Amino acid sequence: YFALRESKAANASPFSDWLGASLLVGFLGLLMMGLFLGGSTFAWTSWAEIALFVGSVLLLVGFVLAERRAREPVLPPRLFRIRNIAAATGVNILRAAAFFGIIAFLPLFAAKGLAASLGDQRNVIYAFTLPLTGGLLLGGTLVSRLGFKTPAIVGAAISSVGILLITSIRSSSSILQLMTVCLPIGFGNGMMIPATIVAFQNSVERTEIGIASGLATFTLNLGGAIGVSLLGAVQISLFASDLAVLLAGAPSGGAAVLQEAFAQSISSVFWIVLGVSVATFFAVLLMKRLAAGGAPATLG
Repeated sequence: YFALRESKAANASPFSDWLGASLLVGFLGLLMMGLFLGGSTFAWTSWAEIALFVGSVLLLVGFVLAERRAREPVLPPRLFRIRNIAAATGVNILRAAAFFGIIAFLPLFAAKGLAASLGDQRNVIYAFTLPLTGGLLLGGTLVSRLGFKTPAIVGAAISSVGILLITSIRSSSSILQLMTVCLPIGFGNGMMIPATIVAFQNSVERTEIGIASGLATFTLNLGGAIGVSLLGAVQISLFASDLAVLLAGAPSGGAAVLQEAFAQSISSVFWIVLGVSVATFFAVLLMKRLAAGGAPATLG
């Protein structure tokens, strides 16, 4: 810790945007409460859920207005006039929704859809995370040689192919088949991580790299929270409808019917994740290539 040397503006003034920070925290708090309580504690159409989401929207509007008037805003609105910042924000939110959706439902699919043991569930996670590490290393190397856009495009394409393959997995599939289709998903996502971070950082002035890095982390977490919450609500609804259909054909029920209903509902969720992943690919195409040390590109 004591060996680290900080780099900061010599004339930097003390933080003063307390109003903007408070509104941002309030917006995130109400939004997260609405997402996590919806479908479990409260029905999505209940007054409690409506109040939480309306309140979060009002606080978001207040935050935007406060940032426009702040002398040194915590999140300058002008950053979103930079083409790569706007595009990378969309990429991060969409990628996180797909990425964390896969992480949330992979072990659940293995356990409930394929009746996998704890050891097999662990192996499925390894089949996703180990290629992720390899993709990170390769992506970082390619970014330094080719810029951030090419690795991001390749990573998004590889990940989308993997998610397309995972939609073919059924309750009759083996754990080995599930592990195999996890490989390109992890590798592709790994390639995109350093590319998107560099896209944020290279699109702003040196004095704003900290803000851009914070925005990258913020949008990643926001996309993950929204994606997992909404996909979870969809899966619960699909499971109930699939189970009703299967029970109509097999009134005696049994563990096999529950397993098949679970597998079908999560397979449907994977199709939604595929759509989000394809949208991520097209969002990457909107990013503009920058030469080393190039000036940020603005919208317009």
